[in-house]
Amino acid sequence: MSSISVTTARPGDAGLVVRVDTSAALASSLVTDLTGLVDRAEDTRPGAVVVHLAGGDTPPGDRVWPGATEIVHVNRWEQALRRLERLGAVTIAVVTGRCGGGALDLLLACDHRIAAPDASVAPPLCDSGQVWPGMAVHRMTTQLGVREARRLVLFPQEITALEAVERGLVDDVAADPLAAARAKAAEAGGGAEAAIRRRLVLDAATTSFEESLGAHLAACDRTLRRAEGEPAR
Repeated sequence: MSSISVTTARPGDAGLVVRVDTSAALASSLVTDLTGLVDRAEDTRPGAVVVHLAGGDTPPGDRVWPGATEIVHVNRWEQALRRLERLGAVTIAVVTGRCGGGALDLLLACDHRIAAPDASVAPPLCDSGQVWPGMAVHRMTTQLGVREARRLVLFPQEITALEAVERGLVDDVAADPLAAARAKAAEAGGGAEAAIRRRLVLDAATTSFEESLGAHLAACDRTLRRAEGEPAR
């Protein structure tokens, strides 16, 4: 059975709705599933992609991530996550149940995150009991800051949905997170313009003002040309 599946969209839904089994280990099949999802999103160009991180009853800390795998699969997984992070569609993560393992990678790669009240989140632990040193560590640091990332990486623990909001891992808590995500998706303006603005935000954390100025001016010029009916460069 596929670890990542695209559900049938309901009338009025915006884009793709994807369900992810968060208990899955990092096998080649999981990488293939994620790559296939990104390929489909790039081909169909939906306005939004809702990624449902559906956890089971096993505590995240009891799951070993990435499991028995090879570095080539780790590299392919990270490349697929980067493609998801840069999609032309707005990505919205929904967390239900216990969210551990590679689910945190997916959560951090999405633009907006909504959790159920009883959901929980935990950093992925490898067989040594330490946090897996993948790019989730980099994303937590750039998104949450060094202080919060250090707490989560060096002293990993399962946290509640409300704690996840306080720490910046999750944006909202909703009684019906899928319905909230669908409503958010309907508001989203995806496409190349959203991707450009996301890229400006992501790059701002690692580039100086002077280095960023050219990219921002190019985006401004593109916007002005579109307003005047000229073809964007």
